[in-house]
Amino acid sequence: FRFGKNRAGDFHFLQQAGARYGFEVANTESYCDKGLRISSTAVREALFNDDLALAESLLGHPYSVCGRVVHGNQLGRTIGFPTANIPMKRLVAPVAGVYAVDVYLADHQSPLAGVANIGSRPTVKGKG
Repeated sequence: FRFGKNRAGDFHFLQQAGARYGFEVANTESYCDKGLRISSTAVREALFNDDLALAESLLGHPYSVCGRVVHGNQLGRTIGFPTANIPMKRLVAPVAGVYAVDVYLADHQSPLAGVANIGSRPTVKGKG
């Protein structure tokens, strides 16, 4: 496997880092489920293909995003639907679409039901 910037890291790199910084490195077999290798690449491909069921199966939990709410144009409240704008860290969202979501807030014990629009805003110019 490879990891890191330009995929420069490998098992040998980890062994060297382990020797230098005092941690153990063990080589293991890849984990497979139903003949599919579980990997971050497989998760990214599932998301790219809008296959959220496969992404959930690979991750062992539903795909999620998190972020800090920022001020928007406050257009939603003019029609009775206040919105929370959360900038995505990536330039391209892997799962464009409209989704039923559970929203977890720092000061609430239970999730709040909501609707998320990820990607284009067909009723408003621009992306969001």
